[in-house]
Amino acid sequence: LDRRLEMHTAALASSLADANKELQFLALHDSLTKLPNRALLDDRLEREIQRARKEHNGFALFFIDLDTFKQINDAFGRHTGDCLLVEVANRIKAIAGARDMLAHISGDEFALLAAANSSADAARLAENLMAALREPLAGMDRDCRVTASVGIALYDKKMERQQLLRNAEAAMYHAKSLGRDGYCFFDSSMSNDVQEQLTLLHDL
Repeated sequence: LDRRLEMHTAALASSLADANKELQFLALHDSLTKLPNRALLDDRLEREIQRARKEHNGFALFFIDLDTFKQINDAFGRHTGDCLLVEVANRIKAIAGARDMLAHISGDEFALLAAANSSADAARLAENLMAALREPLAGMDRDCRVTASVGIALYDKKMERQQLLRNAEAAMYHAKSLGRDGYCFFDSSMSNDVQEQLTLLHDL
């Protein structure tokens, strides 16, 4: 009886440990793509900022928005849209470096935290990333092609986490406004443009 109780207790403890690990994973990852979510990205970004300040290194934050995802999702259904997101995630991960972190922000938005020390390094990564996404999406129940608008914010020691995220997103919107399927580096004028557009929308 004692042995049975010990075995049963050990089994329960193991099950609880596994359940806790699964809950922790779900709290910090997207259930569809299994990528880190916004909460985990925020934590990693904060740690990367502290590391960059200490070691005097740079990095880049990419904000990636799929250009035609809504049309594909509406035309072919949610299942096709979900498959597309998983395939896109896999392609970006294949391009990213070992130290880079890809996160699924929401919907068709991704963020890539990349160890790029210069604008040239970031530009090469962006071009490789976009070339990979332009390839036909094989293995799906529909013949889909997708492009992306990418905003890039290079870190400097004056930036905080939220500002870096806003800068990358503003650059992405600028890339989208230029015709999509392209990338832009953040410039201070872009932030002003976004604020003016939000003010106009609010007034309307």
